[in-house]
Amino acid sequence: MSSEDADRHAFVDRMGDLGAASGMPRMASRLLAHLFTVDEARATAAELGEALEASPAAISGAVRYLESLELVRRTRERGSRRDVFVLEQHVWSEFMLRSLDVVRVWGTVFGQGAGAVPGGPARDRLAENAAFFDFLGDELDASLHRWRQQGSDRDAERRDRDDQRGDQDGQRGSASI
Repeated sequence: MSSEDADRHAFVDRMGDLGAASGMPRMASRLLAHLFTVDEARATAAELGEALEASPAAISGAVRYLESLELVRRTRERGSRRDVFVLEQHVWSEFMLRSLDVVRVWGTVFGQGAGAVPGGPARDRLAENAAFFDFLGDELDASLHRWRQQGSDRDAERRDRDDQRGDQDGQRGSASI
């Protein structure tokens, strides 16, 4: 195993441990991490099984879990019957955007709960949680907005780097003629 492969394997295992500690199934975390480490951000079930040294059943369960969270998308290549599992570029920011809706609902429901009970400790507790989720929703919304703004800047920088690489490759190619 090359040192690059060993480093990739260590990263995938570390992400598996981190995911498991966060409540995500370890294999799902490892599968997600593997997709992050391949340039194409896509793989077939057979490729995933080989890379992760996992059974087809383990891969299938991990994929189902990740699909349920919309972290991985199943597709098919044109002319093929094999499923390909794809990691989208902005998977985590999109996940957090979907989470924002859930956070807002929690705030609303806690607020309704506060209005449904008489004054006292229970109402205070419900109102405090409503305020927390309202605050969290506002902060998450603002953070996602700033992230998208910075994303535009990152995309422009990436295009500039790619253009510079293309120019350098073109210069190398013309110098050898």
